[in-house]
Amino acid sequence: MNGTAWICQVLDTKTCRPLQEVETRPLEGTANFDGSGKGGLEYRVLEPSLKEFYLHLSVDRVEECGLSHHILPLVIGPVRIVQRQELSHPTNAPIEMWPDNTPMVHTMYRSFSHTIVQESWDAGIPGKIWDSAVVMLEFLNNMTLKDVHVVDLSAGTGLLGFHVNNRIEKGRVTITELDEALDLIRHNAALNHQQPSIRPLLWGDKTQAAACGKADIIVASDVLYEAEFFDDLVNALDDLSTSSTRIYIGYKRRGLDSAEEERFWKTCTGHGFSISLLSNPDDPEHKLVPELAQQTGVHIYRLTRS
Repeated sequence: MNGTAWICQVLDTKTCRPLQEVETRPLEGTANFDGSGKGGLEYRVLEPSLKEFYLHLSVDRVEECGLSHHILPLVIGPVRIVQRQELSHPTNAPIEMWPDNTPMVHTMYRSFSHTIVQESWDAGIPGKIWDSAVVMLEFLNNMTLKDVHVVDLSAGTGLLGFHVNNRIEKGRVTITELDEALDLIRHNAALNHQQPSIRPLLWGDKTQAAACGKADIIVASDVLYEAEFFDDLVNALDDLSTSSTRIYIGYKRRGLDSAEEERFWKTCTGHGFSISLLSNPDDPEHKLVPELAQQTGVHIYRLTRS
C-alpha cells in the first residue's frame, strides 16, 4: 500500500498547509491490511515543530491485495506530543490488545476536496460514508452548479451537501435526513464552517417536503436498501421535484435482488419519471461519471419527468 502522510496545524482543509511529511512503516505483528483487511502502520514525525497537530493520511495505490483498492482518506487529531514517559504497555500494539478503558484522546475524520466530515458508526446507516457517496462526489465535481437549488436527500453525514455548498454559484443547498440523524450533520456543518439549510425529512411527509422547497437538482446516494420503503422514497422524490428537476441516484447493489430493483424503477415510472443509467456513451452526462464508479460497482441513474 502506497500513499502519503503529512501533518497540519489545523483541521480546516481549506486553510491547511502540509508542514512536513511523516515516515511510515508496517506495524510489526499485523497483516498489513492484506487478506483479513486488518493491519496497521507506524508513523514517526520527524523533528516536530508543533506540540499539537492533525495527521493526514491518503492512499495512492494498493498492490497485491484481494480487497477493494478504494481506501478513503483519513485525518486523525489532534495529536499531542509529550515528553517521554514510562509506559506499562507498548504504544504500537493493535487496538484489540490495548488495556481495557484506554481513553481515545483524538478523533478521526474523512477529508474530500476541501470538505471534511466525521462519521458516527454507532448511528448505523446514516453515520457512515458509503461507496456511492464518494462516487457521487466526484460526479458532482465534474458538473457545473449555478443558480440552482440542490437537495441532498437522506444525506447521512452530509458529505455531498457540504461539497456542493462549497462549489455552487449563486444557488442554495438543502440537506435532509431523519430528525434523529441531524445532530451529526449539524456537527459536520460546523467543521466546514458552513450554514446550509438542514431540515428533517421523513420520506412521504409532505409537510416536511414543502418546508424544504422544490429542487432543481436532487442528489441521493445509497438510498435503495429496504424494499419496504420504495413507495415512500418515490413519494419524497415526487414531493421535492418539478417538471424540470433532475434527480441523480448513486446505487450499489447490496441486499436487493433484481426483482426488487425492477420494482423500484417501475414505481418511479408509475409516478411519471423517466430513468436513464449514465453508462451510455451517447448520453451527454456520461462523461461526468468518474472511473471510480466502475472500480467500486456504483451506478448513477438520472430521473427526469416524462
